Amino acid sequence: MKLSPTHILSMLGPALLLYLIFMIYPLFQGLGYSFTEYTGVGKATYIGFENYQRMFSDEKFLSSLKNTGLFTVIVLVLQNAIGLFFATLIHRQEKLRQFVQVALIAPSMLSTIVVGFIWTYLYSPFGGPINLTLESTGLIQVVRALGINTPVVWLGDPALVIFAISLVVVWMYTGTTTAIYVAGYTTISSELYEAAQLDGANRWQIFTRIEWPLLAPATTASVTLSVLHLLNIFEFPFVMTNGGPGVSSYTLGMMIYDRLSANEIGYATAIATFLLLVVVAVAIVLTGLLRKREARIL
Repeated sequence: MKLSPTHILSMLGPALLLYLIFMIYPLFQGLGYSFTEYTGVGKATYIGFENYQRMFSDEKFLSSLKNTGLFTVIVLVLQNAIGLFFATLIHRQEKLRQFVQVALIAPSMLSTIVVGFIWTYLYSPFGGPINLTLESTGLIQVVRALGINTPVVWLGDPALVIFAISLVVVWMYTGTTTAIYVAGYTTISSELYEAAQLDGANRWQIFTRIEWPLLAPATTASVTLSVLHLLNIFEFPFVMTNGGPGVSSYTLGMMIYDRLSANEIGYATAIATFLLLVVVAVAIVLTGLLRKREARIL
């Protein structure tokens, strides 16, 4: 039965109305506030582009922008490399695959706040399990050889803090990345493996010439989802270091939170608008490049 436009509108109407009220309206309202000086009480005063000009002369904002970029790059590379490594190891081992996937995904089911507090303890310079393990295994000598002072103040050293927090994010979400790549492996025909073996291809050649190219759609999904999540990183640096030491782990998400807490609604929404534009631009460019890679390979 063909539905008339009236019937279609009557079915979609409630959902569209809710979307307009709770998504579109707040988006444009926030955009409007970004051009004002507003404390959340009283009338907002229009000030044009002053909030945006203030952003790019604000050292704290520039530091948060740099830190957010570093978090994104470090976690993106490590999480996808480790996730792909595990997926490559387990995709053809059905029993092992189920166990490993559950073990890897388990951390992502925990509260980020709880995980942040646990790893803060693990990273403790005095009596923390990580430093104790380095001492007991003799690896502390390697750390000293790298020029790092011991005991290692993981969350108090500006040179280490971003990497330390990034490892926590990788630990928590690598299971999700592994699951995406395992799903990608299921689309690769077993006939290709048989043909490669008949041709005498070794494991590395099979990976580079068959698996990696055919995992292009999984790579697109994993990289895109990772980037969109990481650009909004907030919980881990907030819980573990509160952006410190100094502003060494301060992110854009934390700055938005701090400006809102200080009742600088106009400035906070300007930063949030900028972050939204960055996320949209990165998503469009990244997805476009990865889709072109898929088309070229497949």
